[in-house]
Amino acid sequence: MGRFQRIRTIHKNRWMVVAGVLFFLSWVFPGAVRAVPLTTLAANADTIVMAVPVQKTCYWENKVIKTRARLRVERVLAGQVSSREITVEYDGGVVGKIGLRVSHGVRLPKGQKGILFLVEGMTGYQVLDDMDGVFFVVTSPEGEVVVPEALLSTRPGTLIKSLRETAGNNQGVPLQAFIQHIRALRGNRP
Repeated sequence: MGRFQRIRTIHKNRWMVVAGVLFFLSWVFPGAVRAVPLTTLAANADTIVMAVPVQKTCYWENKVIKTRARLRVERVLAGQVSSREITVEYDGGVVGKIGLRVSHGVRLPKGQKGILFLVEGMTGYQVLDDMDGVFFVVTSPEGEVVVPEALLSTRPGTLIKSLRETAGNNQGVPLQAFIQHIRALRGNRP
């Protein structure tokens, strides 16, 4: 094998390694390569609400653990709801000593206020595009701000991952500005 042939083989192998690493990272960290634009969420949601989970029940369905969360609706931002309490269902949860956590699946911590982009399902609502359809509302010194789930710490309390301190406007969007933006994206649609 000549010198140029070896160099070509090395470059070919290097690109295969890079492609393999990128594939692996996209598989292990799907949130790093997947994000649904807010315009798509606003356009495709049947209902957009600001709500707080008050109760969660996990159960088995077809060999998959599911969670049914009851949410207290604080504000309807778009669409309609029939009552001030709604049910949202999603994959994942804990039944007995067995738990299921779906990567990029919905996570609605009890008591954590959030803005949810919902579609109507058979037995309740479902979050549009999994966790991309959930934005948490946290309190900062400037007031309430909206942050995507990816920025929140998994430790107890509402902390921002990057700084490990309570949210400030430089880490989130002011709540009223976020709501106005959603309504502008939906246009005349209720």
